[in-house]
Parts: sequence; C-alpha cells; structure tokens
Amino acid sequence: MQGLLRHDMPQPIPALSFQNAKNETIELASFMGRKILLNLWASWCLPCLTELPSLDRLKAKADSKELVVLALSLDLKGLPAAMAAYRRLNIQHLDLHTDSSRNAGEILKIPYLPTTLLIDSAGRETARMLGAYDWDSQESMRLLKQF
Repeated sequence: MQGLLRHDMPQPIPALSFQNAKNETIELASFMGRKILLNLWASWCLPCLTELPSLDRLKAKADSKELVVLALSLDLKGLPAAMAAYRRLNIQHLDLHTDSSRNAGEILKIPYLPTTLLIDSAGRETARMLGAYDWDSQESMRLLKQF
C-alpha cells in the first residue's frame, strides 16, 4: 500500500482542537474510546478533493460507535472555503471541521496534504497515509479492521 507508514509502536497524539460547522471548539480527545480516521485536507489541494468523496462514502458505511471519520480542513479561509468544497463535491455524510490557523498540521507534523492519521481507541497514532487514497475500497476496509 503506497503511502502507508505504520508505526512499530503507537505514537501519542498531542492535544488538538479545531472548529465544527457552528464554529464551536472541538477537542480531538472528545472522540477517544473509538478508532479515529483523521484526514487533513484543503480546498486548494486537488488530491484532497479527489479523496473526499471516498471519505464521505466510508463515513456512510462506518459504524460510528467503532470508527470516527473526521475530515479536517486546513484552509486559511476557514469554514467558507470548506463549505464551498463540500457543496461542489456533494459531500453528504462528513461533518465539517476546520482549522484555519493550520496549527493541526504543525502539531501533527504533516508533510503535505492530504495526510490521514489512523488513531487507535486509546488516542495513539498507529499509522498514517501520505497522499490520496480510496477510503471505501475493500483494501481500505481490511486496513481499517487491522488498526
């Protein structure tokens, strides 16, 4: 699987906060106890826009009690840019989350977009996918069952 970096030992995730569609602050820690697929993207990133529909389909299929699918926009223009991208792509299931300060990218040491972190139920990063990926493929489903 090209772009997948598995960690020998799960890595702790620093405290991270971002905004939801109502501009309320959300803590990543509030999702602990479930596996988290955290995708960092931006509306100007063509591979990100290619990947978002597969994340939307994954979110529709996933058992939300077991797996949280979070797409976090790092657009400097914040919510308006993310909303416009969701409308253009007809995203129906992914909740809007934004970090216009782009702190998440720095805190998580994201080299480029898109990057997706696989976080276990204890809140530790077990792997990351660098680049776009088809998240609702059969290969993806096998990967998600493993972490």
